[in-house]
Amino acid sequence: MYWAPDYFGGRNPSPDFMDCTNILFSNGVLDAWSTGGMLYNATESWGCKSLILPDSAHHFDLRFPNKDKDPVEVVKYRDLEKAYFDQILKDYQASLTELQ
Repeated sequence: MYWAPDYFGGRNPSPDFMDCTNILFSNGVLDAWSTGGMLYNATESWGCKSLILPDSAHHFDLRFPNKDKDPVEVVKYRDLEKAYFDQILKDYQASLTELQ
């Protein structure tokens, strides 16, 4: 039952993800696989974030946008995901500038 978090990490988020950065866990609660996902932000202080989409399913937020069918929640979370990755890229580019 707990093979995924035991194998990939996540049963004990503090030690499992302490050295991880720039990870975004996206979890649609309607997804049958969501029980194996990171369903809380226990790791955000280390540069990892978890988004919980209550009315979404497997990879819904990663599909191409469809203005006629996408729930408002999915549109909102896509924007949050984009902002998260934009910030990661800005931080990385700033670190390169500091090295010069």
